[in-house]
Amino acid sequence: MSKIARSLLLVWLPLAITAILATLAITLGQSLQQNVVASVKSSSAVTHKTVRVTTSVAVWADIAAQVGGKLVTTTALVSKPGQDPHSYVATARDQLAVNQADLTIANGNGYDSFFQTLTAASIAKPSNSHLVIGCHLGCDGNPHVWYSLSQVAASVPKIAHRLATAAGNQTPISQGREYQKTLAELQARTRDISAGALGKRYLLTESFASYLLQDLKMNDATPTGFKTAVENEQDASPLVMSQIHGLLSSHKVSLVITNRQTSNSQTLQITDWAKAANVPVLRWSELLPPHTTYVEWMGANLNQIEGILK
Repeated sequence: MSKIARSLLLVWLPLAITAILATLAITLGQSLQQNVVASVKSSSAVTHKTVRVTTSVAVWADIAAQVGGKLVTTTALVSKPGQDPHSYVATARDQLAVNQADLTIANGNGYDSFFQTLTAASIAKPSNSHLVIGCHLGCDGNPHVWYSLSQVAASVPKIAHRLATAAGNQTPISQGREYQKTLAELQARTRDISAGALGKRYLLTESFASYLLQDLKMNDATPTGFKTAVENEQDASPLVMSQIHGLLSSHKVSLVITNRQTSNSQTLQITDWAKAANVPVLRWSELLPPHTTYVEWMGANLNQIEGILK
């Protein structure tokens, strides 16, 4: 080999080796980057698992949906107006919905015993896959805890933590905090309205709304005899009905609230007496109305009370 060839070889060989090594480094780097991206995507897929939530009544399904957002899908077994959780007869489809759920939410407090029967019969799952709301701040025997904004606010962290655990994602925790802020705004409105509601007397044909009315600092004028009859699914005595008529005709009651999902001849009679005496009558829902969020529902109830007191 000539001196010139050797010289060229000594110059170009290192350059060629350097170029080859650089190409290999770039190829290897791209491969590693693709593997990292694939790994992140795979991890993200696991982290963002969709949580299937089955609840006894629609109100808890809505709250779970608001807290979980895109991470959850919800099914409420009792979701139609007129359905009574006390007498609801579960179906095989209901049992399947409970079996397939990643998280079930029952109201508890004796309100939805059918649902807890379903969860007890469901396939073996971790204990944290079943949540019973119950009472966080003490109850007076009234199971309709969603009419207490403070009870719902206290329930949100429990729901958020169960959703976060099931999804493997902490997003429900932060969304739960934001939801609590929204509830705090409703609670502030309740306190504002209570200034004009303080001491006003109301009559309830059923006790479902009593928590909210108590938060408004209103007084319950419903005769004990009438409450007892309703609890026992009986008609009140003529003496008790006469007592109610006297309260209305003498304007010793500022407001009557009935359950729009149930009525009988006596509640219709009370409504007629109230209208004759120009006492406002509100027809509220015991359960979450269709196509309405919990916040919208409670906000509308507060609007009605505020409108009457003006």
